[in-house]
Amino acid sequence: CQNLAYVNFEDLTNLTTIGGSAFQSTAIPEVNLSNTSVTTIGAGAFQYDDDLTTVIIPTTVTTLRDHAFGGCDSLVNFNIPVGSSLTTIEDSAFWSTGFTTLDLSNATELSNIGGSAIQKCVNLQTIKFPTTDSLTIGGYAFVDNVNMTSIDLSGVGSLTLSGPRTFAESGLQSIDLSNTNLTSIPDQAFYGCSSLTTVTLPTGLTSIGDSAFVNSGLQSIDLSGTSVTSIPYQAFWFCGSLSDVKLPAGITSIGTSAFCRCTSLTEFDFNSLTSLTSIGASAFEGSGITEADLSQTKLTTIMDGAFHYNDSLTTVILPTTVTTIKPQSFNYCEKLTTLNIPENSDLTTIGSNAFEGTGLTELDLSNASSLNNIANGAFGSCGSLTMVTLPSSINSVPTGAFN
Repeated sequence: CQNLAYVNFEDLTNLTTIGGSAFQSTAIPEVNLSNTSVTTIGAGAFQYDDDLTTVIIPTTVTTLRDHAFGGCDSLVNFNIPVGSSLTTIEDSAFWSTGFTTLDLSNATELSNIGGSAIQKCVNLQTIKFPTTDSLTIGGYAFVDNVNMTSIDLSGVGSLTLSGPRTFAESGLQSIDLSNTNLTSIPDQAFYGCSSLTTVTLPTGLTSIGDSAFVNSGLQSIDLSGTSVTSIPYQAFWFCGSLSDVKLPAGITSIGTSAFCRCTSLTEFDFNSLTSLTSIGASAFEGSGITEADLSQTKLTTIMDGAFHYNDSLTTVILPTTVTTIKPQSFNYCEKLTTLNIPENSDLTTIGSNAFEGTGLTELDLSNASSLNNIANGAFGSCGSLTMVTLPSSINSVPTGAFN
């Protein structure tokens, strides 16, 4: 009914349900349900009503079904009364609406916001959340809200982010989660949030998902008061402004590409990570770290390309526990002049091209008394290398090891 422009809802005092797609693609500009007893607004009930600007719901509404107001791109006013019973906003309920501000503060019973519920609202600048004991927010809930600069979740007691990309590619500049009981940040939660400079996290946080902060504008991240034990795959990949990282001492692993291309990250306190056993492939590739003092860690393996193409790295200090340096771990770190291998080193293997193209001038491997494998090209193209000391454990040097 594309020409339907008026419905007198105010006289429908016995109305309890508006069914799915009931007024889809109509031309109704205002929906005032305040005098009704509606408890549920059905799936797609007002979807694609391009003329809808204002909705007033009664206190009795508990549920907005999926796509209830999806695609209502002129919808700018959504009135939730004091004493609201609203508990659930389902998937895509407000997808691509015209809000500049969405005020949910009167919905004190709100416990669930579905996936993509408030996605692609390009005019949306801020959302006001209620004070509530528990709130679950689904994946993609706020994706592509490019002008949404702030969101206040300080009144939420127990917060759960149940799916990926919660805030991805939004305009968030900062977010404070410290008062919530959030325990897990999902995969790609803040992916592509290029304006996001500050995140304040709760002490109860135990895990961060893969690619959680990829290509964000973070300048610092403080996880030191949390219970996080691993930094996962691409967690801070291409965070070019990230210059200050504080991790808890209980960190055991730093995953593949975790800090890859963090070019502003010049200092990293490895010495406080006394439980660290693993640094993944390309974990610090192309970062700005100047010194990798790993001496206090429990690392056993440095994975492929872990620090390669790091143009600022000058010094590497290994722990006694490292047994294997994988291929290309430090290759083309052109300013790397110092490699310190401690006494009683467990090092047995240096992989192919591990230190290729570095600036090493002297190489003393004599403390690595168990070293028995230096792979092809391990120290290739080290044009400044003038002196090499090998341990007696070496039986042969392969072709091209020092080419």
